[in-house]
Amino acid sequence: MSSATEGLETSGLRTDAAAAAYAQMPCSLAYTAARAGQRSEALAMTEGSR
Repeated sequence: MSSATEGLETSGLRTDAAAAAYAQMPCSLAYTAARAGQRSEALAMTEGSR
């Protein structure tokens, strides 16, 4: 998750709402992949690899 945090810090987003939306996207994608049984994809998304 540290690379996701780094991505958020370098994104240049100016408001808390924009930062929250940006952070929510990979979390939602990882959850969806996990529910679909795509474990490696879900893990990659939580590590910020995608």
